[in-house]
Amino acid sequence: METAKGYADEYNLKLVYGVIVGSNSKGFEYADSDCDTRFLYVREDFPQKICVPWEMTEEELVKRFYPMQECLDECLPFWELTSFLHFLTKPSFNNVISSGLYNMVGWTFQSPYQWDPYGIRNKIMPLIDDIFIKEYEIMYHLREIERWYKKDDRKIIAKNYMYSVHAALTIDWCLQRNVQPPVYYKTLLGCCASEQIADEADRLVKTAQQEAGNVIVKNHMQDRQETHFTIMAEHSEVIDAYIERMYKKGTETVNSYKISPQMLLKCQKNVRKMCGILMEEIS
Repeated sequence: METAKGYADEYNLKLVYGVIVGSNSKGFEYADSDCDTRFLYVREDFPQKICVPWEMTEEELVKRFYPMQECLDECLPFWELTSFLHFLTKPSFNNVISSGLYNMVGWTFQSPYQWDPYGIRNKIMPLIDDIFIKEYEIMYHLREIERWYKKDDRKIIAKNYMYSVHAALTIDWCLQRNVQPPVYYKTLLGCCASEQIADEADRLVKTAQQEAGNVIVKNHMQDRQETHFTIMAEHSEVIDAYIERMYKKGTETVNSYKISPQMLLKCQKNVRKMCGILMEEIS
């Protein structure tokens, strides 16, 4: 936090919100996991100027700082807040729609680990939920399953399996509800999964975390994320069937969706309301 504040002061950025993201926010961290963060800031010309991402460049709006110059994996990303909220209307730089940008907004405000000195989250989450577009969120998690879920071998990298389960659970949430999904996996399990699926998924996470901890102690590992690719898990028929079922349902949902003009107007209206709240709380 102190490092982030130091960068913000150096570059005249006003930090207003920060979260832990990555595996820690989902509850999937190992003892050697790194700690991914994301910070939101406002510019010196706020509130006179409200930034719109598709009218500006990514370089103007997103600042990335590297505490260790020789390690480009260790990055502190800073996103301009008003443009960040506009991703709820149109998740895009240069008019290229990105479900990842849409997901990033929800993930940022739903992470269980937040630094929120202005109480922003509680004030704007009802407006964010009111314009939730489940198809954008599902689209992102379909890509996550495609990225991480491999059924070719008897065993799979345990962390990849966890990410696949998380994506399936989130799709399930989106199909059942019409608000932003939680990030923490146990919350998703309690709301979406059958008792059998929940037990299998929870066992997967706890077993992998315990095995990773034992390996780190035994081998005196010091490098970050070394166990990510070494801890394996057996495929579970129950989990596999659930992932594949949610992937099929999610695909059917996004293939039939097109955002309506009415929803687009509602998104624009709510983002303006959120920017108004920020003016009152931060200025």
